[in-house]
Amino acid sequence: MVFRTRVEINILERTIVFKKYLPTIILCFLCTRCADSFLDSNSDNITENNSSIIGVWTSSDWCIYEDFTCSGNCVGGTFADLWILAETVDPRFTLTVSEDSTAQWLSYDDDIPYDLIFSKNLDDSYSLTENGDEVWQVKLSNANMLLYWLEDDRCIEFTLVKY
Repeated sequence: MVFRTRVEINILERTIVFKKYLPTIILCFLCTRCADSFLDSNSDNITENNSSIIGVWTSSDWCIYEDFTCSGNCVGGTFADLWILAETVDPRFTLTVSEDSTAQWLSYDDDIPYDLIFSKNLDDSYSLTENGDEVWQVKLSNANMLLYWLEDDRCIEFTLVKY
């Protein structure tokens, strides 16, 4: 009888101690999670998924969406090549992005680069602007850069690879 009473008292004491410290444990956990989330959301970092936008990027592939919303099916291959050829757009280019928020676009058939400015948007994409006008939207995806260009009510997606 004595042994049983002692076991019940020990269990009750541990339960009381646990109940006493439970709010503190929950509060610490919530504060830690909220602080991490706050720091992540306010980070003005220029890296996404261990990839940085800073560097030299070269176009490697392209496709055309059916409309200007850049959603749905992106058609590549011969159709994209013929459409881009008809628009006299050279899909081969290099984009150099610097740490000072500037970028340079250099087409393969041109010797003079275009100076651009990039900025990070709220949705974690980037905007490239030329003379104050937004020219392209850029996203980082799986260590590649996706560049979206609206031309004649079409959205062209270029995949760029960092070199």
